[in-house]
Amino acid sequence: MVSQKIYVEKLNKLKLLLVNPNQSLIINTTLQVSMLEVENVRKISPSLRVDIFQRDNHTCQYCGRTPPDIKLVIDHLIPVAQGGNDDFENLVTSCEECNSGKSAKLIKDFTGGSSKEEWSKQIRAKRVSLLRERRKRLDEIRQCWMELLGRKSLLEKDNTAIHNFIERYEVDWIIAAIGIAARKGIQHYVNYTAAILKNWAKDGPPEYLSNPDAGLAKKPATPKQITYIASLLERAGLNLNEVCDKADFDLLTMLDARNLISALTQEVDD
Repeated sequence: MVSQKIYVEKLNKLKLLLVNPNQSLIINTTLQVSMLEVENVRKISPSLRVDIFQRDNHTCQYCGRTPPDIKLVIDHLIPVAQGGNDDFENLVTSCEECNSGKSAKLIKDFTGGSSKEEWSKQIRAKRVSLLRERRKRLDEIRQCWMELLGRKSLLEKDNTAIHNFIERYEVDWIIAAIGIAARKGIQHYVNYTAAILKNWAKDGPPEYLSNPDAGLAKKPATPKQITYIASLLERAGLNLNEVCDKADFDLLTMLDARNLISALTQEVDD
């Protein structure tokens, strides 16, 4: 709330109102609506800002530079003036120079000749494609969520959380995170899952998510795998040491077994 005096003084200073010699007020008729420009100041929440920076690996998506050489800010892929919103997928990490249009040459060098506007369209297209692929697995996440929690249906907060998570994280991350929360019996499992995903986005996911083969390489092959491999070798008339650097079945890992089964199956089919 402001007083009339302050209000009039502000409008007069902006030349929207003029004061006559007799102290009466008149509208400045020389101004037209097309001459006025309204600047919308949008404040992105600190938590959302951190999420964007983490998703983009604290790297300007236009020129590829990283701190401390630059200061990072949040930019809108579709500008606010063109109807852009503050949705997660419309926000992008940018440096101050690229955000203000002062790094046109750096942007073209980084993008192979694209302007900021052209590169923004490519980023949007990639994100739309990625989100479309994630959403195809929405039912898979819901079903897994219900099974892990031992429920026949999901609460409204569960569905809301799933939609929020899928905008930000890989599907396998989401399933693994809710699995951890469910096994621990956490009452506030949605918040706990969100915290896990946020930490993974910051520090990287566990090895079994970022590199599934690493886990398989540490576990011995199962008896079922070994039996199947032996039968495939017999059909192909081969010995284990002819197709693998390990001559003893007991030395095979689950990764070895998977690769051998794939190769031997192809051999038999051919």
